[in-house]
Formats: sequence, C-alpha cells, structure tokens
Amino acid sequence: MTQIRVAIVDDSDVFRVALQRSLARFSDIRLVIEACEASELMARLAVEPVHVALVDVRMPSMGGAELTRFLRDTHPQVAPIALTVSDSRDDLVELLRSGSRGYILKTASPVDIAEAIRAVARGEAWVATSMARTLIDEFSHLQTLSPRRGVGAEAHLSDREDMVLRELALGRTNREIAERLHIAESTVKSHLKSILEKLGVRNRVEAVLYASRRDLETGE
Repeated sequence: MTQIRVAIVDDSDVFRVALQRSLARFSDIRLVIEACEASELMARLAVEPVHVALVDVRMPSMGGAELTRFLRDTHPQVAPIALTVSDSRDDLVELLRSGSRGYILKTASPVDIAEAIRAVARGEAWVATSMARTLIDEFSHLQTLSPRRGVGAEAHLSDREDMVLRELALGRTNREIAERLHIAESTVKSHLKSILEKLGVRNRVEAVLYASRRDLETGE
C-alpha cells in the first residue's frame, strides 16, 4: 500500500501533537512534516516530498491563503487542505480561490480528517459538510464558471448523474452518496467522473458551484 505523505503547518504545538496521534491510527497516512510556521514548511518541502499539506488559516508570519498560493505556484504536486477553527464564509471563499483543495474544521473527527486527506490525494476536493451550504450560497449569484469547454444546455446529465450531483452539492462523501442511492461506491466514482467530463469542470467543488448556478434542487 502506498502511503499518503502529509505535512501540517500550525503554530499550536498542542494541536500538531494531537493531530499526529490521531492520524497514527491510519496505516495509509503518514505525517512526515510538522511545522510551526510557513517558512519552516517551505524549507522542509525542499527535502521531504509530501502529497497533502494541512494548512492553518491564521498564522502569525504568513496566513493560510498566502501559503496556499505559494504551494500552488511552486509545489503544484502538493494538495493543500485548510484545517481551521473558522467557519467564516470569507475564509472559506478566500482559501478555495487561493487554490486549497479542501476545507475542514479542526473540530472534525479523525476519521473525517483522514477521509479529506484521502480525497484530495486522489485529486478530488473536500469541503466540510457544515460548510457546503455556505459555499453554495456564496456562489449562487455566479453566471459563469469560465469552464474549459461548453457548459450549459449541451451538458446533458443522466437522471442518475443528476441525483449524484444533488447529493454532492449537499456535501456528502462518495460513501454517503452510495448509501443514500443504494449503489456501489465504485459506481458513484464512475458517475462523478462522467459528471466532471460532461460539465467541463475540474473537481467536486466546481461541480457544486455549477449545481448552484443551474438552480438544482439541493433539499432532501
């Protein structure tokens, strides 16, 4: 099994230690870098490659958004996840626009944090379920997503794909979608791949934004 190599940058020694202990229970995840500030992470990345970086939103020297932009521009192979106590709409939007592939609260369970790490390592995006409605509300006024190819009337989703997209817009994981729709998780992944291709978007977050723009019904 290939382990997911993870870095965390957070100025709280207590939180870093607690997270390290929490993630130690997952054999497929290995925390290889613990940094207290952005400059330390930058130096360590030069010699210690990682797949995922857990980035605190508010740090004294360089904030999470600035660090995320740095990672996006200089280490595109590293997928950043904002790990924070903030449920602020502004923080969520700023981090996603800066290139964060995920946004999860520090109060999340170790299982949820591990799932977020696995998701972004697979090239997906992850937003805490509690923040999904905030994300939709924030972008509901958008008229376009500037997709790479035609998105709109030409993007015909099947009934099942439409159902998967609705569940995705509610912030549900692949496993949760599979359980709710009574299908295999591998089938959900296949539907998601087809949805992204048809919509001309790059990841789950953009698919949620598309769902919001198209006024899809996201209530249960």
